[in-house]
Amino acid sequence: MIIPHFFKARSRFGIAYKPFNQTDNNFGVEKGADEILDSRFLEKFEHYKISSFDFPNPDGALRDAYFDLFRNNILDFKNFINGELKDGEMQIVVGGDHIVSLSSVLAVIDRIGEASRLGYIHFDSHGDINKFYESPSNNFHGMYLRPLFDKFDVEQIDGLVPNKIPVENLLIVGNLELDPGEKKFIEESNIKIISRLSLTNSKKQTLKEFEKFINTFEHLHVSFDGDVLDKSIFPATGIPSENGFRLEEIMSLIKIIKTHNSLTIDFAEYNPQKDIDEKSKKIAQEILFAII
Repeated sequence: MIIPHFFKARSRFGIAYKPFNQTDNNFGVEKGADEILDSRFLEKFEHYKISSFDFPNPDGALRDAYFDLFRNNILDFKNFINGELKDGEMQIVVGGDHIVSLSSVLAVIDRIGEASRLGYIHFDSHGDINKFYESPSNNFHGMYLRPLFDKFDVEQIDGLVPNKIPVENLLIVGNLELDPGEKKFIEESNIKIISRLSLTNSKKQTLKEFEKFINTFEHLHVSFDGDVLDKSIFPATGIPSENGFRLEEIMSLIKIIKTHNSLTIDFAEYNPQKDIDEKSKKIAQEILFAII
């Protein structure tokens, strides 16, 4: 029996600067894991383990100091995961902002030994694949994917991932809102994308190709940002999606994902301070329970 091991990642660390077109720095997102992993959710599992990691507050950090602080905390959380995780347990990281996924994936790569054996599915309405000096916001939660798959333009961060994941191992699920640099990189790299249109108009073929993709890899890492869902379904996130997926569409993909025999998962960007009636929290819990 595989035991779910939940890692609470209390982080707003990837949002050091005011997000583009936003009025705040998504204060409250660091509390997301504590809300999602509440007692009512955890009692659904006969056995589970839970560990917690606190990232520092990024406010007021000077840029160079922030790069070093970022690197050190990503490594600390990666090492914490691998120090806590035991044989027979399933790694499930719950944030917090999306930079928690960087530590999560680096922990997996350390364990499996070769990045090319890893398939990566990124559920998000944003690419999260910017370079720092091309990003309008300079916030790392919007660029954590890039150093995993390509040379990054901040040395301290690029050095975290000497063994890059091949870009053909990446599949993005989302109606993407992209910055120009992201769009260029995605097009030039021929990154696979499942949009809502492709899933609704060519569902049978899209699901068949999706299943073929996940079965290519020895291990599969799946990362969810709540904003992959439409804002009418999941409003409690930093940048809600104007044209996101419906829950049943995401569930059709999860049904295939859960057939893989080697999975790690993370869920990020839920902000309980923006969740008036716990609607988004219940959706996050439903997604996690469905895939576990």
